[in-house]
Amino acid sequence: MKTKLILLVLFIGTCNLSFSQKDHFKDAEIAFYNEKFVTAIDSYKKAEVRTKSAQVKGEINFKIALCYAQMLDIAQAEVYLERAEKLKFKSKEPKLVLRMAEVLMQQGEYENAAELFQEYLKLIPDDKWTKTKLKSCEIQMTNPMLPDESRYIFQGEIQLNSDFYDYSSSFADKKQNTLLFASTRPGSTGDDLDDRTGQSFSDIWMTTRDNKGKWAEPVLLPEEINTPHNEGTPAMVEKEDRLYFTRCNVIPKENIGCSIYYSERKGNRWTIAEEISLKPEGADSLSCGHPTLNKNGDLMIFAADLPSGFGGKDLWITHYDKKEKSWKTPINLGPTINTIGDDVFPYLDEDNNLYYSSNGRIGLGGLDLYKALATEEEDVWEEPELLPAPLNSCRDDFGILLESENRGFLSSNRSGGKGMDDLYSFNLKQIKITSECYVLSKENGEPIPYANIVLTSSDQEIYEVTANENGYFKFDEVNKMKRYFDQEKNYSFVVSAPAHAEASSKISTIGLETSKKFYRGVCSFPYSQAY
Repeated sequence: MKTKLILLVLFIGTCNLSFSQKDHFKDAEIAFYNEKFVTAIDSYKKAEVRTKSAQVKGEINFKIALCYAQMLDIAQAEVYLERAEKLKFKSKEPKLVLRMAEVLMQQGEYENAAELFQEYLKLIPDDKWTKTKLKSCEIQMTNPMLPDESRYIFQGEIQLNSDFYDYSSSFADKKQNTLLFASTRPGSTGDDLDDRTGQSFSDIWMTTRDNKGKWAEPVLLPEEINTPHNEGTPAMVEKEDRLYFTRCNVIPKENIGCSIYYSERKGNRWTIAEEISLKPEGADSLSCGHPTLNKNGDLMIFAADLPSGFGGKDLWITHYDKKEKSWKTPINLGPTINTIGDDVFPYLDEDNNLYYSSNGRIGLGGLDLYKALATEEEDVWEEPELLPAPLNSCRDDFGILLESENRGFLSSNRSGGKGMDDLYSFNLKQIKITSECYVLSKENGEPIPYANIVLTSSDQEIYEVTANENGYFKFDEVNKMKRYFDQEKNYSFVVSAPAHAEASSKISTIGLETSKKFYRGVCSFPYSQAY
């Protein structure tokens, strides 16, 4: 089927070319189809020099723009789309309008992008992809999600980022001081360059953090894991000391898709990585990658273009069969999670909540990060919600990793970074929430000494304390590492004292963006004052 398709593309694309032009155009089309974008761009440019036809030049510039878009060079993609438009290629290929709209959207130019999405919908009225993108632009035009309104501290990891692709991290120890990540920086295994990016092939690197938070110079993982091909998206299962990752082998004249591999750590050594069988028999050209596992290591979610999907790449789930010592046949996560676009880079937190990136939902631009809460039903998640800015931007945001509930890392190719993809850290701003509690008598308003106070959070974290001789207790710090009150939770007080009825009161920290002190007076009936 693939051979038939490429022959058809070549036949259509070369009808108006001379023999010398045909050779370069043919080489370019084959390279583009096989995702060798560097070679494709070079061949397209050679074909353009040898033609005087405005129509052919328009097509060539459009194809070059597609190459740059795949290489994540949005600025160059826009340059060549504009050239194709000036050559009036839009009349032959309406998707020029769509691609220009997408490029503008990924640069935050929502109003201009919306106009082009509307123009394209006049040509293709039922296009779901375009409708989703237009809706996203309209939301950002009327109610923009602005980073300066966020409560997150967000910064690039300057000690880790290079001028190249640095992305997709995973902790490799329980203390979360050893970090694995993928990079195309110099020093990788092998001397060849990846024809898809023009950079070194991606490898997995490791770094450690000292007690001052400084990262050491990253080191390359050994040849048991890294090869002259592409390795990336590491996912460490600490319980098993096992590393899962994606490998994309490059074999001349063969179309081999990516696969998921694993290696076990034994002391300071790693076993030779082995492929996990997840593809249907005879489907080597399909790709599986981006693994994430639960803390027990017996459930895996990954991205793939397996048959019966909903769009480009979907998220799939599989369970480990201990009896058979193999992974079961993957099951698609369904339309609640997957879209007509690409749904990729999944991550499971400690509670099996699912984070992932998608370009097929209402969002800000390219790939956006979403969170789907786990349900009580096995392998079922709630409707995903878009994460706030600055975790998301108008560019690609993916590869999230949580260090705690409110802090972690992600990858992005947003403007202002050091390289193509960069690693960023985020931390919910720590605001101080305290409460002064007074236990009073209903009868005369006098303090009740040494009353018992039980503070319970909405996630069932319980603290039991005793008021002083004046019926007073200040909820501030449990210890130097922990406060009584966290953000985004509900709390209840229950007070008991001899000869007095039990009483209660409530506090909510949901939505607080600045520090706050609550006052609570409680006994038979509570009263409250807050500022």
